[in-house]
Amino acid sequence: MDAILGKTLRERRVVAERLAYLRAQAKQIGERLETLARHLSSNIQLIHFADADSSHQFRPMIPTDAGQNPVPPFTLKELDPNNIAALVREFNETTEKHRKLETTAKELGF
Repeated sequence: MDAILGKTLRERRVVAERLAYLRAQAKQIGERLETLARHLSSNIQLIHFADADSSHQFRPMIPTDAGQNPVPPFTLKELDPNNIAALVREFNETTEKHRKLETTAKELGF
């Protein structure tokens, strides 16, 4: 019984760490999308992509965020809806797995 509880608690910890990582990824994507939205609304000429042809006349300009920090170029991969959907799907599956591990740990007396 102790071995099963120990295994469950270890697995729960690993799953919780994965959830924290996925939340951080989602937050990072959200921040990038907010930056993109801001530039689309007011400075579309400053948007550039690292993995696309951006040889236009504004290329030498360095876009900045609200704090006037340089904005890294966007990548098509980070904005790909399929990648975002996969992140959401993994988050939901991992959340369910964490919930089940919590239930198992409670049933084992933890």
